[in-house]
Amino acid sequence: QLYALKEYDRAVLAATPVTTNARAPQDLKISAWTVIAHAEFDSEDFHKAEAAYQQVLAEIAPGDAQRAALRDKLAASIYKQGDQARAAGDLSQAAIHFLRGAQTVPESSIAATARYDAAAAYISLKQFPEATRVLEAWRRDYPDHELNQDSTRKLAVLYRETGQVQQAAAEFEKVSRFETNAGLKQEAGWTAASLYDEAGQTAKAIAAYESFVARFPAPVEQAVEARARLEELYGQAGDRSRQTHWRQDIIRA
Repeated sequence: QLYALKEYDRAVLAATPVTTNARAPQDLKISAWTVIAHAEFDSEDFHKAEAAYQQVLAEIAPGDAQRAALRDKLAASIYKQGDQARAAGDLSQAAIHFLRGAQTVPESSIAATARYDAAAAYISLKQFPEATRVLEAWRRDYPDHELNQDSTRKLAVLYRETGQVQQAAAEFEKVSRFETNAGLKQEAGWTAASLYDEAGQTAKAIAAYESFVARFPAPVEQAVEARARLEELYGQAGDRSRQTHWRQDIIRA
């Protein structure tokens, strides 16, 4: 009744003696722990709420119908600790809580969000290897998530920042395919070609430059630069026919 009246502190005080009474029936102990957990959660003391939800889950039977909802609340109580740490500017601690919540209750509805937020926190902290590790696992586990394209954008930049040039090129190539903003689409296509070139992946660089010229003939300066690089690459490969083709194409452009 005290919990229903939103008198959370008094509700916890009333419920606590039941949890410590050896003679209390099991169903009353479970009810008391549930009141404590919900009251602490609603009071935004998420650390205490987490401990109480853990205790409820330890008390109830494995097949109990309430178990799934209680595990979701446990996940939420851990996520909220991360939320509080993030609001306080402690992104490192926030990331720890986000990942801990997802690991503790991997099936929860907020596990994907928690892991993604952890990656974002590591990016803000410029802890790029950690961010990359978290995002790679995230994309593997949630291939159809609505944030999948955004994760690809982030990974493209992360790979480039950490010197993984070939991986970065592959991600920018994906971005160039799905991006709807024309300017960003073109920039991603150029970056992919340039990175393949930098990585010494000649065949992939040629394919990317040719795709770029076909898709982005304007502005002419960058398209001509791509043609010029194709002329060089085919020349280095000893393909005189394709080298001549791109030399003539520069003149036509």
